[in-house]
Amino acid sequence: MPALNLSDKAIQNLAAPEKQTDFYDSGRGAVAGLILKASPGGSRTFYLLWRPKGKRGTRQHKLGRYPALTLAAAREKARKLQVALQDDPDFFAKHKEAEEQKVRQTFTVVVEQFRKRYVEREGLRTGTVMMQQIAKHLTPKFKDRDFSSIRRSEIAAQLDKVEDKHGAAMADSVLSIYRSLAKFYALRNDSYNSPIIAGMKRYKSKPRERVLSDVEIRAFWNATAKLGIFGGLARICLLTGQRRAKVNFMKRSDIQDGVWVLGHEPKEKPNCGQLKLVPLVLSIIDSQPRLDRNPYVFPGTRLGGPFSGWGQSSKDLLKLMRDEIEGMPHFTLHDLRRTFRSRCSKLGIPREIAERCLGHVVGNAVERTYDQYRYEPEMTAAFAAVAAHIADVVSPPPGSNVVRMSAVRAH
Repeated sequence: MPALNLSDKAIQNLAAPEKQTDFYDSGRGAVAGLILKASPGGSRTFYLLWRPKGKRGTRQHKLGRYPALTLAAAREKARKLQVALQDDPDFFAKHKEAEEQKVRQTFTVVVEQFRKRYVEREGLRTGTVMMQQIAKHLTPKFKDRDFSSIRRSEIAAQLDKVEDKHGAAMADSVLSIYRSLAKFYALRNDSYNSPIIAGMKRYKSKPRERVLSDVEIRAFWNATAKLGIFGGLARICLLTGQRRAKVNFMKRSDIQDGVWVLGHEPKEKPNCGQLKLVPLVLSIIDSQPRLDRNPYVFPGTRLGGPFSGWGQSSKDLLKLMRDEIEGMPHFTLHDLRRTFRSRCSKLGIPREIAERCLGHVVGNAVERTYDQYRYEPEMTAAFAAVAAHIADVVSPPPGSNVVRMSAVRAH
């Protein structure tokens, strides 16, 4: 291998060889082991010669191409690497392993591991939504990044964008998901510290207190009469106090001899177990359309699926109610559950029965261990009392598609 008194001028004037030729660095300021590879195509590339510990021969480590990497910078880089090799003969092997590890641990790779080993293995009910939010709000920004290199300031900036476009609640949801990702990664990486800290939340939540008054219940009843499937679904949310999702996914096969068995999925919040439906509720169910191959009481437009047009239907409900009650405050369907519970108290239904009607846990651990009574007759009476009370409030006219108050009381 020929030696060349390397200088910028010498490199620039170096004629293209017929075949690739390596030149040792020599002359003033030369670094032993630094070589310049000259190719027939005209490229000039710096390499460092080094000898692996316990092995014969030398290896070449690429430093960079001239002139992007200047001669002075190449010499400085070569000196630093020689010092590193002197301190740790396995420096290059460890560096290569670290680079490979970075490739393996990009944001996209960590998300896939998170999906497989946490979301799917734990059977998270919110798993689908979590993965959708990751794909929409995080992956486009961080997909090819080394996961451990993502800084707090970058996450905060991304959350700002989510908040500006979708609101503070959505930004906090995305923050919660990233916190779970970071915790998952930290459990598998000794040196990783999560960038998520206290104080990054944006939405200041407060307990909702909204319940519907008698006037609002009457307006609600009149409005839902015009809203088809959604109207029937909303009415049953009020009459039974059950969660929207449970009512939405009610199947006709879940109702046997007038008893609705709610069922319970893994990771799902508790519910009242089963509910004897009063005639008013059964009449609403019977009035719903039966679609071929769709098992749901409240069918959706998708083949075989439940009702799904929540957004527009909720807006229509509010508009119709505000047409009747000018300036009426906003409410959500979950407020119907709170309204049901408040009416239980108004009717004098004991707390422990009213709470069980909602599926809430009642009593301490010892009480729940020893009291195995199911309180079904008491809950049935409570549901019937609330339905009769709502019937009195709305006072449906003769000929409507709901059961008269007298029919409810006769149940």
